[in-house]
Amino acid sequence: MICPLDWGLGHATRCVPIVNEFLRQGCEVFLGCTGGQQAFFSQEFPDLEQIPCPPYQIMYPEQGFMMPFWLLHQIPRLKRLVAAEQLWTESICKSYQIDLVVSDNRFGCYSRKHPSIYITHQVRIAFPSPFQSFEPLGEKLHGKIQASFQEVWIPDSSGPDNLGGKLSHCGLIPGKHRFIGSQTRFFPATAEELSRKKDIDILALLSGPEPQRTLLEKQLLPLLVASGRSCMLVQGKPGEAPLPATNNQLRIYSHLPSKDLRQAILSSKLVLCRSGYSTLMDLQALQAKAVLIPTPGQTEQEYLARDLFKRRVCGHISQDRITQVRIDKQATHANGFPPVEPSFSLLQSAITQALSRIQ
Repeated sequence: MICPLDWGLGHATRCVPIVNEFLRQGCEVFLGCTGGQQAFFSQEFPDLEQIPCPPYQIMYPEQGFMMPFWLLHQIPRLKRLVAAEQLWTESICKSYQIDLVVSDNRFGCYSRKHPSIYITHQVRIAFPSPFQSFEPLGEKLHGKIQASFQEVWIPDSSGPDNLGGKLSHCGLIPGKHRFIGSQTRFFPATAEELSRKKDIDILALLSGPEPQRTLLEKQLLPLLVASGRSCMLVQGKPGEAPLPATNNQLRIYSHLPSKDLRQAILSSKLVLCRSGYSTLMDLQALQAKAVLIPTPGQTEQEYLARDLFKRRVCGHISQDRITQVRIDKQATHANGFPPVEPSFSLLQSAITQALSRIQ
């Protein structure tokens, strides 16, 4: 059973290659999912059985500076959720005869009776600037959560071309943490695809929990309309009807299947999007040029956007400073993602060894 966190859609999208590899190795896979994940997985894996799992139902504060206080307020609720999630997992393992549990960032999705694997790109969790000295303490607290799992898989590379930086490379325990390479639903771009003419000037990809997803949409929509350029907006709302297009130069989709989204990114001169880790893995595979707009107050996205800006890979703009002039200026700073070595063998090996423990 593979269960991604429902904190945005990214945890589900990066599980696609993992599901595919388990299937390739002859496994029967069940998908523990909820909310928009269900519509997404129905498109990607129409033949796999879905098991409704406890929803986290995360709603971010509208003001980014409130995020630390919001998180503190959420701790009692999250603790109750994790306890209920663990009981649910044991029940499902018994009912469906599950041999192996794979949790993408769900703290309580593990079994005390069966091997369980935890997937995270944040071994160290980024803290707001005034509290960064406490990050090692957060690392230890996260380590206690990881102790319930036999192994921790990190969707990143161990080398200098990694995406996670300090988030995925601090506090590693030999034998516990394992790099499985970048995990994206997209096949890497070919030289022929990269050489094709790009006919979309700006592609805006929306993602993440509400209300921040909608707030960003409201800011970008009038800019795209007024730009006079060929634009596409993907709302990140699988299973829902899209907004009507406002002119012939702007196409709006509620969601695109992976094949169509891949083509849209390859056809775009510039991508505007959040700096969520799963989105970055997708852009890296396609060597896209992007301007990143971190979710306000989400320190992980802010760190990743700053890091890629420093490396001159992507542009970076805060949500409260979005204008067309600033977007264009940041676009000149973005050189795009460089090609990376394929890492399929890392995932194959990790899954092969995990299955050997239950046979």
